Amino acid sequence: MSIEEELKQIMIFIYEGQYKKALLKVEETGKKPGLSDTDTILLLLRKSEILDLMGEYNQAFDIAHHSYQKSKILEKPLLMIDSIVRKSFSLLASHKSEGCNDLIELAEGMINNVPKAQSNKIKRRKAALYNLQAQIKKNQGEIDKALEYGEKSLSLYKELGMKLESGFALKLIGSVYVAKGELHRALDYFVEIRNTGEELNHMLLRAYSYYTIGGVYLSLGELDQSINYYHKCLALKETLPFTLKENTLNNIGIALVYKGEINQGLEYYQQSLALNEAHDNKKAIAINLGNIGEVYVEKEDLSSASECFKRALDIYRNLEQDWGIAEILYVIMRNFVGNLSPETISSYLDEFQEIYKRRKDIPLITQKYRLSKAIVLKNNKRLSDKMQALAIFQEIAKEEIVWYELTISALLNQSELLLFELKTTHDETVLKEVKILSEKLQSISKENNSYWLLTETYLLQFKLALMELNIESAQELLNEAEKIAKEKNLIKLLKTIAIEQDLLVNQFEDWKRIFDQKPSMRERIELTHLETLIERMLNKKLYHNEKEIMEYAHEARNFVAVWGK
Repeated sequence: MSIEEELKQIMIFIYEGQYKKALLKVEETGKKPGLSDTDTILLLLRKSEILDLMGEYNQAFDIAHHSYQKSKILEKPLLMIDSIVRKSFSLLASHKSEGCNDLIELAEGMINNVPKAQSNKIKRRKAALYNLQAQIKKNQGEIDKALEYGEKSLSLYKELGMKLESGFALKLIGSVYVAKGELHRALDYFVEIRNTGEELNHMLLRAYSYYTIGGVYLSLGELDQSINYYHKCLALKETLPFTLKENTLNNIGIALVYKGEINQGLEYYQQSLALNEAHDNKKAIAINLGNIGEVYVEKEDLSSASECFKRALDIYRNLEQDWGIAEILYVIMRNFVGNLSPETISSYLDEFQEIYKRRKDIPLITQKYRLSKAIVLKNNKRLSDKMQALAIFQEIAKEEIVWYELTISALLNQSELLLFELKTTHDETVLKEVKILSEKLQSISKENNSYWLLTETYLLQFKLALMELNIESAQELLNEAEKIAKEKNLIKLLKTIAIEQDLLVNQFEDWKRIFDQKPSMRERIELTHLETLIERMLNKKLYHNEKEIMEYAHEARNFVAVWGK
């Protein structure tokens, strides 16, 4: 078998996800007599690629660096560029993207010196560099730049007829559209990946297509569909790099938690964590700990939650991962600001501010810092601090959406502060402002086909209608919430909606008597439990365990009954 045939067989093993066989084939082929220097370099590049897929990023980088050194000695610029690209992808996979910029600049300079007679070979390298730059920009939150580089990469790969590379470029562009919140557009790209994977019989591409389609359905609130696609991905078993497997397990956990099956979700998180700990995948361990911490918050086990967040924070600090530190600090401020000492809050904010100062070019980090600062100010007793917080929330809500959950947080926090103002001033124009914010939430949820958020928003608007003493409108909005929750099998939401329906229908006469008494704005807020709703939406634990739901139902029924006498 010629070296060309050997390399093709190695690529077939990679296509099929048989990485151990591919690695063994590389080793066997490398021992054959008569190999040229170019053959040796090509085998090194394949070995680096396989090790990346197996999650052995440091080894992959070292092999690619060895390939670069050999190419440099032999004065083979195209292979030098290939080696630089492989080194960069290994750095990116191990979340060390800050080391990529110098390598990219070096590769770009070399491309400019390659004879134009090799134009197609140059285009292939340019496409790879564009793909690399797109991934870096996406990680930094520069979404439009990521899209620009991704489209350039895809265009060149298609022009060159490189179907496999086009498939991975489609995956990247689709993930950028997910970040932009354009989920159906992303789905189109991911379905095209699936078709390409099936055409090429490329198991890894198929696995990625199932994983990414599952991710879109997760974002859309189509939780059963999402879980179905994630299990299709897991069914490919040996095809999966461990990183894809752990991500899939983690995301099944997310879907189950959203459905209300919290304990099952926690089991999947823990499976993902065990896999990452076995591979010492520190960054992914930190992500798992963050998700597990959120479950403990929902279970109101704040001690366990705090321990998870602290462990995650320590990992990100050791990795010097600013974006990870920023994420955990934001989560801590969102969930624990009322339980932390002023000294601890000040220490966390000082650390966050230093990250903010050196990462002002990353909108995702700057918005999280400003939100965290505003959350702290909102929690203070002084009115001037609350007004300063309101101004920050208003600014973020008006800015271009970087990550739509941050915009939602800004809108909900703004609503909470406006309710504080409403209780104090009894000014009905403030209630109108809250309604406008709820309409913005509704618009975002519809644009992103986020059924979970849309259902929550209808619940919010239902309570706002009660605040306006409009019981007919309230009933219509509650029916809309129930309709979506049933269609999408949103179990936790359905339980709470059932309570609200029961309160409205079975205590209809009580509500009518309450409305006849024209209660004050403060009294209406208490009657509707509007503050509680917004607070729980903010903390992502609106729909709690069975015991809490029944306690809420009992309290609400008694409250309405007493008022209705």
